[in-house]
Amino acid sequence: MQLAIVVVAGLPLLALTQPFLPPYGGVAVFVAVVGFLGIAWWRSATELQGHTRAGAELIVSALARQMAPAEQEGLADVNRLIPGLGEPVPVRIDGTDHAAGRSLAAIDLRSRTGAVVLAITRAGEHILLQTGHVTLHPGDLLAIAGTRDAVQAARAVLRASQDVA
Repeated sequence: MQLAIVVVAGLPLLALTQPFLPPYGGVAVFVAVVGFLGIAWWRSATELQGHTRAGAELIVSALARQMAPAEQEGLADVNRLIPGLGEPVPVRIDGTDHAAGRSLAAIDLRSRTGAVVLAITRAGEHILLQTGHVTLHPGDLLAIAGTRDAVQAARAVLRASQDVA
């Protein structure tokens, strides 16, 4: 989007300055500026992906600590370390839950409730930045974030009996 804005704003500027520059000089400068901005955008997107993965790993680590019987720290300090997500809330999927055996896409949790599944811990395996194609299994521990109402609605959707769609 940012590059499109630069191109849309830059083309009229290029047309206005072209009579005052050597032939193709303005085009070369315009292409160089768009190339430089494209590289800067690519680097920032890559950096954001790294920060997102680090945040997801932190949440999975907190979930793993919560699953350990000796330690009850859980997700309490995740909100302090990653502000803005809302406090991640752990939700375990049981065999009788509506979500068991269904994919995140089929449940459509985000659009139905506004809550987001940040990470899933399953039998020692950590699923970070999951896609909608991940199927939930009994015993999975989900880290869900959102407003208090969104998290409560998400729990209700996940816990609903099998005959409720």
